[in-house]
Amino acid sequence: MLAAVVVLAAGLRLWGLGSKSFWADELLAVERSRSLPQAIADCAENHEPPLRYYLVHYLAQLRPPELFTRLPSYLLGVATIPLLWWLARTLFGVGAAMASAVLLTLSPWHILQSQDARMYTVMMFFWTLSLVLFFGALEKPAQSLRWSALAIVHGVNFYLSYLTVFVLAAEALTFAGWLAGRKWRERGQFALKPYLVGALIFAGFFGAIISAWLNPLVALVGRYTPLKVAAAQPAITAVTAGVAVGWPAQFNAQFFVELLDYLLLPGWVWRAVAVVGLSAGLSLCWRRNRTFVWIAGLSFLVAMGAILFTDMKNFVAPRYVFHLLLFFVMALAVAVVAPVEAILARVTSRPLRAATALVSAGIACVAVYFAAPTLLIDVVCERQDWRGACRYVAEHAGPGDVILTGFWESHLAVLYYGEPALTKDHVIRNCQTAQRMWRELEDAPSSVTVWYVAWWANMPDEILLVIRSRMEPVLELPGVNGTIAIWKRRSPGEAEPSHAP
Repeated sequence: MLAAVVVLAAGLRLWGLGSKSFWADELLAVERSRSLPQAIADCAENHEPPLRYYLVHYLAQLRPPELFTRLPSYLLGVATIPLLWWLARTLFGVGAAMASAVLLTLSPWHILQSQDARMYTVMMFFWTLSLVLFFGALEKPAQSLRWSALAIVHGVNFYLSYLTVFVLAAEALTFAGWLAGRKWRERGQFALKPYLVGALIFAGFFGAIISAWLNPLVALVGRYTPLKVAAAQPAITAVTAGVAVGWPAQFNAQFFVELLDYLLLPGWVWRAVAVVGLSAGLSLCWRRNRTFVWIAGLSFLVAMGAILFTDMKNFVAPRYVFHLLLFFVMALAVAVVAPVEAILARVTSRPLRAATALVSAGIACVAVYFAAPTLLIDVVCERQDWRGACRYVAEHAGPGDVILTGFWESHLAVLYYGEPALTKDHVIRNCQTAQRMWRELEDAPSSVTVWYVAWWANMPDEILLVIRSRMEPVLELPGVNGTIAIWKRRSPGEAEPSHAP
């Protein structure tokens, strides 16, 4: 059954992996990684570690770049399924393990991130592996290889994203509390030395791994907190005013609504199922493995604290807490399987493994039935069909026409997918303000057509006013992450359009 689930996961995530266009954030990563020295310098001055840019730099040179830059996310996203099964089987039994594998396989959020050139599913693989090593180290602390491997896993994740600190801090705090509790209960019977030696091994390896990136780490603290850090440059310490004011994803009630939609499926019914399932699952997990519940709870609290008490609250997105999906899937699996296992244990004398397999198959069928529409949308649809947008403009624009681009890396997308068909015969200009937009429309000769191409997401009102007063919509390309809209300037004297996308 596990093999069948892994095959299903691989198939769902493989569909369109290399044929779908890069979307805005992927294009930004590809563009930044063109010059590796410049990418590393930008990472040192901003809030990103460099490892993913190393990967994208070399993988984007292979053809097709969409396939190879997404390949790490795809491969390790699929590999997380059996790894999660192993972790859940160790902690909660084979039934919960099978249900966890099925739920993660069918998770729309995990499928979406497994088809992304960014590294969120790569990080989840290493988070899951860190939990396997962590619980193994608690069980056999004298095996120094587990402590060093745990440090290496977190070190790799550190260079992928600073967000790994949420899980790392949760494991460290849980470890400290677990040691204190064991020592308090068992007194002199508890051997503390192997665990302290293991902690020193971990600290030594992890410290050595991140030592090459300490100055940028200090700059990160200076950027997002009120602390005065000498190593942080003035340009680093301030959050961009436009981002702080205009970013669509802020830390408010809507953030938690979107997070619940991502954890399971969109809609109030599924949000309620997610909350009830998570609460019931953690309560059942508390009886079987309290350490897991402590890590899950602390990882949430650390993340919320980091967001709430720093400038992250001005531009936080649900993907920043992608690690919560890992704990949610396991808790929900326990909540679903535990009562069924209890009932089957009473009414049948057959081996529990066979009964659990049957129940897991039923769970899979029910999950597929309810999740199918959302899964098909996420698997089949383009996130942003920039190929189609550039193809349309290239086919309909005349020589010398002006092509204006808008917000959220639209300019990069048109240049990336429009070459050479667009850049050879047309003028392409990036318009980030309403004033620039108005000036371009006024300066363009009436004999040429002015086109506007943009990812239609959270467009500023002042730009919308200019567009709707001077242009008409001609095409809208739907996608998972919002639409791409194409407009063109109306002929002189033509009435304003009655609708707009």
